[in-house]
Amino acid sequence: MVLYKDGISCNCGRKGCFEKYASMSALKREICKELGLENINGEQLKNILEDETNPKINKIVDCYIEDLS
Repeated sequence: MVLYKDGISCNCGRKGCFEKYASMSALKREICKELGLENINGEQLKNILEDETNPKINKIVDCYIEDLS
């Protein structure tokens, strides 16, 4: 399912697919990009998400939830 017509390229060959925006790997990718990290594990992701003081992370989560819904 395509969410964004000219979005991120997907493995299926289309652009803007649901999995590129509303999957756990999409959430991790955006958080890593924002924080300048290579990769994070589940516990690190949990700790980042529990810290609600970072407005940029909050915005990423809000966009993720919107795409998911």
